Amino acid sequence: MKKNRNVDLILIITATAKENDGFVAWASPCQLNQKTGRPNAGQVNLNPYVLNTSSKFFFDQFSTVIHEIYHVLGFNNDLFRYFINPGTGRRIPINQVYRYQPSEPRPYLIVHPSVTEYAAKHYACDSVVGVPLEDGGGQGSAGSHWEKTALGNEMMVSDTVANPKISGFSMRIF
Repeated sequence: MKKNRNVDLILIITATAKENDGFVAWASPCQLNQKTGRPNAGQVNLNPYVLNTSSKFFFDQFSTVIHEIYHVLGFNNDLFRYFINPGTGRRIPINQVYRYQPSEPRPYLIVHPSVTEYAAKHYACDSVVGVPLEDGGGQGSAGSHWEKTALGNEMMVSDTVANPKISGFSMRIF
């Protein structure tokens, strides 16, 4: 039987940690397409010391896996520079996707037009210039998650939240 190797993304799921590691999960693209810069392989790693087989934790753990897959797909400040305009097939300049201004109260912003248009409607505010990203938590969190004070229980905030939702903000970032 011939194997079909025409795939867009290969995900490697692992569960490794030391007993005292403080993370729940992490993810990273492992290989980027040479032409587009988009991930074509990535790893999601779960901490087996915090996994729970009880059915009452299934949704929370499933949400964590989806959250980490979002990071592999591109919700990651290292990958914002590879965003592509679907109409032209060309890369969007980074300053039209992501902005880092260390002197501002909210130094990390998503300024992608699709996201800011959604934010303007969501907040009924035509002067929205961007949607804030997390500015704390170190390299793994800062700039790669929505700011929790702005988006509450959104799936892509850095803290574990009750009943996480994938909002229009996360849908539009891609």
